[in-house]
Amino acid sequence: MAEPDLPPHRTLVEVRFREVDSYGVAWHGHFIDWLEVARHRFAAHFGFDAAEMLARGIRLPMLELEIQYRHALRFGDRVAIDSETMEFKERV
Repeated sequence: MAEPDLPPHRTLVEVRFREVDSYGVAWHGHFIDWLEVARHRFAAHFGFDAAEMLARGIRLPMLELEIQYRHALRFGDRVAIDSETMEFKERV
């Protein structure tokens, strides 16, 4: 892999009440939603307008997703998500 094209960007997301189960733990599937929030904030931070790109016919699909579950998250916890772009040799 090559060096990142843009510097990393950190997004903070707070775990909402509706995202926890009866044990008070955030359901793992919500992590993907939080990653999508981070992706859009990352793009906006660098001036990328997703709606404008879609209108021009430009699509940027998510090609890879990696999550490291380090510990349980609970209502009110803040999640730090670091986003960066990477260049890959193989293309879809």
